[in-house]
Amino acid sequence: MKVEKYHFSIRKQVLEYDDVVNRQREIIYGQRRDILETESLREQYLRLVESAVVAIVEEHASTEEASDDWDLGGLFRQLVTVFPVPETITAETMQEVTYEELKERLVTAGREAYEMKVVSLGEHAHQVEQYIMLRALDNHWQRHLTDLDILREGIGLMAIAQRDPLVEYKRSAFGMFGDMQDRIDAQAVSAI
Repeated sequence: MKVEKYHFSIRKQVLEYDDVVNRQREIIYGQRRDILETESLREQYLRLVESAVVAIVEEHASTEEASDDWDLGGLFRQLVTVFPVPETITAETMQEVTYEELKERLVTAGREAYEMKVVSLGEHAHQVEQYIMLRALDNHWQRHLTDLDILREGIGLMAIAQRDPLVEYKRSAFGMFGDMQDRIDAQAVSAI
């Protein structure tokens, strides 16, 4: 009877760990399904471009600082990783505007770069958008599963620190999942 309880306890614990992965898997598969069933990914890509540009601006400039104190060189270098920055936008032209104008100008430039890319892809734009988004999702999901396996192998050490390993696993897995989603978005934006 004690042996059966012990094995039941182990199976129950394994199931709880697997439940974390299954919930994340359902989210990823839902995202894949949405990508495949959506008529146009335009709005999603535009939203990703905008959030990437705003994050870069917030990292290198702020409303509390004068434009002379902004890291415009770093801002420009990081923008180039997201979209081909037009020649009209330089460190000098970025210094001449307010923070809000800078954000608006760069978001507009990012949107225009995306639209030009869609026009250059022509009738295949939707398939390319799908492929890029799915590729980013699949690559990072595979890595995430490997990372979760590694986390699961070492999480038992949390018991030594008087912490529940399952709770720590769930907390860490949730954080890793959020980071993975950010990397998926960044890869999709820079690849398009």
